[in-house]
Amino acid sequence: MTKLVLLAVCLAAACSGDDYNPTIDPAHFVSGVDNQFFPLVPGTVFDYDVQETDEMVKVTVLSETKVIK
Repeated sequence: MTKLVLLAVCLAAACSGDDYNPTIDPAHFVSGVDNQFFPLVPGTVFDYDVQETDEMVKVTVLSETKVIK
């Protein structure tokens, strides 16, 4: 049921006809993340169990950064 609702929302957004063209200004970027609800401290590992499957997703926070052009 959840997947069906998510699909409906995605389709509705894609078919709305509104283009998504945000203005991205690198001057507004920050050098670090300090969100108290989603701390991204290097070395932290998040393990997620995928419901109704035997899958496990592991996310490791790295101290590395990457410049995307």
